[in-house]
Parts: sequence; structure tokens; C-alpha cells
Amino acid sequence: MVNKLYVFLGLVVLVFGLSLAVAQENIGEESNIIPNATSREGLPSEEGNVTLEGAAFPVPHSLKDDISQYRRSMPELPVNAFLLVAKDNLSLVFTHEKVSKGLATVEGKKLSYNLPWKNTELSVIKADTVSVRKEGDPATINDILSNPDAYRLELVKLDTTLRQVSTLYDPDDGSGIEFPITTGVVVNSPRNPVDFVDDMSRKVREFHDNPSRSVADRLLGDTPRQHLYTFNFQEDFWIDSKAEVNGIVLYPQGTVVDLIENLETSELELVHTDKNVLLYVVKTDMKATHVTSVNEITTHSKKYMGKVVKFTAFGKGGTTSIQEMIKKSGKYPPVDVLLHGVVAWNSISVPPERNDIILTTGASSHHQDRVFAPVEGKFNYIGKIVSSKQVNESLPEGLALITYARNKTGELDYEKLPESAKEMIKREYSNLNASLGGAAPIEISTPKETAPTPTATPTATPTPTLQSHYPGKCTQLEDLIEKKKHYERLYNLSEEELEEKGYSKGREGIKKVLEKLEERIRNIKPECENYTNYTAYTNRCAELEDLIVKKKHYKHLYSLSEEELKKTGYPQGREEVKKILEKLEERIRECEEVRSRVIQGNISRINGTPKYTNRCTQLKDLIVKKKHYKHLYNLSDRELKKRGDKGREEVKEILEKLEERIRECEEITARSGGRKGQGVNVSQERYPVVKPSNVSITKPIVAESGREITDYYTSKITTIMKKETNVEQQVKELKELRNEVDKLIEELIKSKDEINTEEVDELVSKVKIKPGKIKADNAIVNSTNKTIITKVNKKNLTIKPTKLHVTIQEGKYEIKAPEIKVQNKTLVVGNSTVKLTASDIVEKTKVEPKDIELKEENAKAVYKIKADENRKLFGFIPVKVEKDMTVDAGDREVKVLKEKRPWWSFLTSK
Repeated sequence: MVNKLYVFLGLVVLVFGLSLAVAQENIGEESNIIPNATSREGLPSEEGNVTLEGAAFPVPHSLKDDISQYRRSMPELPVNAFLLVAKDNLSLVFTHEKVSKGLATVEGKKLSYNLPWKNTELSVIKADTVSVRKEGDPATINDILSNPDAYRLELVKLDTTLRQVSTLYDPDDGSGIEFPITTGVVVNSPRNPVDFVDDMSRKVREFHDNPSRSVADRLLGDTPRQHLYTFNFQEDFWIDSKAEVNGIVLYPQGTVVDLIENLETSELELVHTDKNVLLYVVKTDMKATHVTSVNEITTHSKKYMGKVVKFTAFGKGGTTSIQEMIKKSGKYPPVDVLLHGVVAWNSISVPPERNDIILTTGASSHHQDRVFAPVEGKFNYIGKIVSSKQVNESLPEGLALITYARNKTGELDYEKLPESAKEMIKREYSNLNASLGGAAPIEISTPKETAPTPTATPTATPTPTLQSHYPGKCTQLEDLIEKKKHYERLYNLSEEELEEKGYSKGREGIKKVLEKLEERIRNIKPECENYTNYTAYTNRCAELEDLIVKKKHYKHLYSLSEEELKKTGYPQGREEVKKILEKLEERIRECEEVRSRVIQGNISRINGTPKYTNRCTQLKDLIVKKKHYKHLYNLSDRELKKRGDKGREEVKEILEKLEERIRECEEITARSGGRKGQGVNVSQERYPVVKPSNVSITKPIVAESGREITDYYTSKITTIMKKETNVEQQVKELKELRNEVDKLIEELIKSKDEINTEEVDELVSKVKIKPGKIKADNAIVNSTNKTIITKVNKKNLTIKPTKLHVTIQEGKYEIKAPEIKVQNKTLVVGNSTVKLTASDIVEKTKVEPKDIELKEENAKAVYKIKADENRKLFGFIPVKVEKDMTVDAGDREVKVLKEKRPWWSFLTSK
């Protein structure tokens, strides 16, 4: 009896010991979770003294919300923060000093909780002292390359030549994410500087259209054997200059790679993490010759040609955003590059002479949320002197400055200049911006507000585009209305949030700007309304595609929760978004009616036969497509195949067809008495109305939208069915047509990074996404960098094929699946329909998943969810228990089919 009692007690002790071990393990795991700010239990504590040295980086937007949450759990933390890359550690440092970049030495306390950030975790340091160096010890490129271990995380000073290009990641999707990326190279033997500045605007657009390593390397030119690749995450100009470069030597591995991968997106793999050594640039001093005045440069052109100079002068002109310009056509590129066009002078003679001024241009990654922004004031300039013909052949013979740095030092009283001087300056900067492909400068000055403008959320402003009819005040009216909406959103922020964004004058300052904007809108609006009566319908209907894109954007916003919308900048939540959606839908209906009348007016009768001449009104589109495919033809076969193309031969065939179509359209235009590129002007009154469905539409060489293919398909089917021929011939022609359409769909998918299934609903019955492949009926594209957008329960899903599986993104939730089909406007896994989204399940079950998989199991679509559950061991020890759930995805009601926990979970309770 005694022996049995001992055995029983031994078993109890064993179970209790195992339970405590598991509890300790779970408690240990909890130390990496941000504590709940509303509870005083388990808050961060100081664990011990630490001293760390490493590269300091500014905090990205994607971390700011998490940092605010962490700070709420420990209010005594210092107000500033930066990221520190040490040899084996990536840390978030809270400090009283403002630190952006440099080699930092930190002494302080390590806190008990880490901060999760995407694919890594940041240890958290509360700094007592921080010292930052930006000037290093002299070294050479050869020193570093021959012994990289000795220079790891060392701050060095190089006497070298720096060449760099930069871009701004700015998706304008309401996420608030925005960061610049500058990539470059330092070399001892620079190449001819003419190569870098020739036709600069074309090169800027090339990099904007394809911000990739291959394009950046081509722009930076062939590098000698001894070189180092450079990078930084700050707004900067494009540079090609001898310079004293201070930078930190980094190995592109471990913590450095974690940082770069978390900052960069898949579209912007610009930093050379595949190299042995990288240089993180923290300070650049360009070697420039000081010049007393602009006139000294222009009168001694031979002396300064090709030299880097620095001077102080007045300037007037502006900057053009490539991103915002493209958005006018209904496309939303996620990156931006600014083109600068400013005229500089010190003093102007009467009458003014050409030698009084110099044209300045350049490219940068500065932030701008409108097409054109005026520039005016007194500036310090640094840049390279070149011939104006190198910038653009259309400019008059003279000198120009390629700007490498420009800092404002004072204001300009432009109105005090003589009228003749103002006329010359205006003419010169207008010509300069036009030659760069930019916008016409706006003459009405903008409100003075020194703070940086935050990323604006795309708006649904109903003001029609009037630039082609009245380019002065009415064009600016659009700008003023956009600006007013932007400042209204700012006015709803707290004083603390405004200060964080750089608005030191707070809500009072914003209120004054708003009052000025409202006054100027009142003054301009009456004059523009007369023009609106004549042009509104035509102009806004030219923006139909833009309206449709905006509608999709606001539909996505409408699917967010009230809390998420308020964070995005919509204080009234879904009701506010709903009103915008209703206005957009009303305008889209109006525009579709107008467009229908316009299309009907594009039909003429030649020899008594209706002919659809709209293809020649699209001549400009054909020329744009030709430029795009010329750019593709310059890529390697490997880069093309990564995009989903078959290679350069296929691109060459498309180019030849485009050139043939352009020649054909130009001939038709010439015979019709029009100018090349304008198409045929056909009067609607002269000819009877013929519906587009009765018109033979030319086959698109490369379609830009599903609608373009649908129009062609419908037209061809009508033509085939009307032919007086036998059934066998009709069937044969219909099969050939289907093959043509499949080819067009394939090209459409290849040419776009994103495809919305709504766009091809009328063309394909099923879109199948498998690892590394997208199949739309018989059209097949091999790719791992395309995105398919669809809806389940009115919620937007983005589906991407990867090499190993398919990922579905719904808001913050990422779901893995073996393969997915979108069929008859429904999502299908295997052969089972999906009727629930991940957020539906989270909302109902109140679990926060850490891993989600969508698959077919027992002829049912199911979600397999892993989540951590807070429970208590023996009723009082807090532990985390991993729970596996199987949820029915094919039922609109959330049904948990199965739950599984570890074997010891019977010892726990909720």
C-alpha cells in the first residue's frame, strides 16, 4: 500500500515539474511581446547596463505606430528614437537627442521587452548618453577591399568620386509609408561626366519607370575594378562629383540585411546586398570651386565648363513630380522622382541680358504631392556646369547647372524686379520646364508654410481638368482645392501630432493657411465657372479611367474598420468614404454616357462604308507604347523572363507591329487633312450615329486594359456572325479569334504588375494562380511578381504567386495556399468555394492568428489557423498556449470544425 502511495506521489511531482517547465518557457516567450499599455502588469523594465556602437538610421514610417504604442507602456521613455545596427544586434534606441545618421556610441539600459518588426525583432535600449560621429579616419577604396574585416562598422573618409541616383517610395495609398532610397558608387577613376547629364529628363523617367538595380547601374555607368557600392535612406539629389565621402563600412549580411529588407519593398531592390562590402554614406562634401556670381560663370564659360561650382543666387522656377504627372492618366506608380527647373541670377541689368542668368536643373527624391510646385527665394547652389544643349537640344545655346545641392537662405521680392527682367525670367524657366517635360509654372504664390507636406491620401475631387482651356487661374483652382482638403485634414490632428509632422505653429498656423486658401478660391472660382460650363463634361470624361481607379481605392477604404479609417485620415469613418463613393459613381455614370456619344462621333463614312477611325486618335498612345517596349528591349532576357515575357525577340515583334500601326495611322491622318498624331476629325452631325458594336475595331497590338480587348472581341464576333458563310467556317474563325484574345490577355497580364479580375470578367471564365504561374483560361504567364486583385464578401484580396506557394493578402493578414482560382467572381481552392475571409474569422473568434493557410480538406474549403491563446496554468500561472483551429471557409457563418491544443492544456483554464 505504501509503495503504491509513493508511485502516485511521484507521478504528481513529475506532472507538476513538467507543467512548470512549460510555463517558464511560455513566460520567456512573452518577454518578446509588447505589453498592454492599459495594464500596469508586465510593463517593460530595465534589465542592465549596455554599451553599443553601430550605424544609426532614422526610424521609418512603418515603425512609428509601434513605437508610440511601446512608449505608452513606458511614458518615461525619451521622446526621440533611432535604429542602431551593431555587429550582431539590431536595436531601437530611445534618446533625448535627435539622431538621424552617423556612427553612434550608446550607453544606457536594455529593456525587458523586444519590439517585433516584420521579419525580425528589435532589442530596445533606453539611452543615458549618445555620441554620434559623422567624420571618419582617412582610408582608400583599396584599403577597404583588401582587408574588409578590419573596416567592418568603421567610419571612414574617402577622397573619391561619388555617383548616385535616388527615388522616393511613396505609394500614396493612405498607409503613411514613405521613404527615399539613394543608391550609388564611389570610384577612383571617374568616367566622362557628359554621359551622366545628357538628356537627363529621359534618364530620370527611365529610372522612375523601372527603379531597379540594373537600370541604376546602367545610369551610373561602367565601374572600374576598385569601387564600393553606396546607399542611404535620405532625400537627395542625383550626383556625379568628386567628393569627400564619409561612410560606415557594412557587411551586407545579418542585421544589415534585416534592416534593408524590412525597409525596402519587392519593387525597390536597389541596395546591393549581394556584394561583399557596402558603404552607408552619412556625410558628403563635394569638391566645388567657389564662384562670386552667376555673371562670372556665364562670362568665363570655358573656364568653368565641366567644373563643380558653388555660389549664392536668387532663383525662380519649380519642380515637377513624375509620379503625380503619370497619375493624371489614371495610373498610380508607387515611386517618385522630381525634376528641377529653376533660373538663377544675382543682379539683372536693364535691359536684361542672357549673361545675367543661368539655367539650373537636376533630379531628386524630395517629396511632392502635386504635379508642379513653385520654387522661389535665395539659395546656396552646388552643381556641375554643362552646356544647355546637353540638358536638352530644344534649349538655346548657353550654360546650365546640374544641381547637386540647393539650400534656401532667404526670400525673393520678385515684384520689385523690372518688368523686362520678370518677362525674361518667366520665359526662361517656362522653356526650361517644358524641355524637361514638366508642367507650366503657376504664377499665384502658395501659402508660406515651412513644415514638410505629409503624404496626401488620394482624393475624389470633382473639379474638371481645365489646363488645356484655361491654363492660368483655373488650373490653380484644382491645386487650391486639393490643398484646402489637405490642410482641413491637418486641422483635425492634435497639437502633438502636428508638431511631430513638423508644423511648429500648430492648429493656429494651419487655420491661417486655410483662411488664405478659402479667400483665393473665392476670388478665382467665378472666372473659372464660365469655362466649366463649356468644358466640364468633355474634360472630366477624359478622366474616366482615373475615376474608376479612385472608385476602387475608396471601395478598398470602405472595407476597412472605423478605427483603421480614422488612422488613415478619415475622422468620420465609413460614412465619409461612402459619400465620396456615391459622388464618384454618379460622375462615372455621367461620363460613360458622354463617352458613348464621343465614340459614336468618331465614326465616318468612306465610300459609303462606316469606318471606325478611333485607332488613329490613339496615335499618341501607340507612341507611348512604342517607347515602353523600346525600354523593355534594352533589358536582358533574364530580366524580361522575370517579368513574365519570353525574351527580347518577342518584344522586337511587338515593336515592329507598333511601328507599322503608327505609320498606317499617320497616313490616314495626313489623307484626312489632320496633323500627325491628331487622328481624324469626324463631325457627329454630318454622319448618322452608328453604335460601336456595329463597327469593326482594329485589333490592339498590346492592350492596356481588359475593356480594350472586350471591345475588339465583341466587334469581331459580330462581324463573324454576320458573314454569309457556312457554320464550319464561322466556327473556325471564332476559334482563331479566341486564340487571338488569349494572346492579348497574356500580353495584358505581362504588361501589368496588378490585374483586377473585374477587368477580365467578360473575357475569361477562370483565373488560376499557382506557384510561379498565372493562368487565365488558355493564357499562361510564368511569373512570381504579379498581383491579382479580387473580392470576397466585398473585401479586397491581393493574390501573388511565389515559387513555393500562393499568398493571399487581406489587410494585415497573409494567407498561404497551394493554389487559388477566381471563377465566376468567386474564390475557389481545389474545387470548393471560399465564402469567408480571414478577417471575418478573426472578428468572430477574437483570435489573433500568427499563421493562416487556406486549403481543401475532405472536399471542403478550410482555413488552418495557428494562434496563441492566453490561459492560466493551475488557474493562476499565466501561460501562452498554441491553438490550431480548422475553420469552414465555405460557409458564410464562422464554424470552427476542429480545435487542437498541446496535451498538457488540460492543466490550464481561460
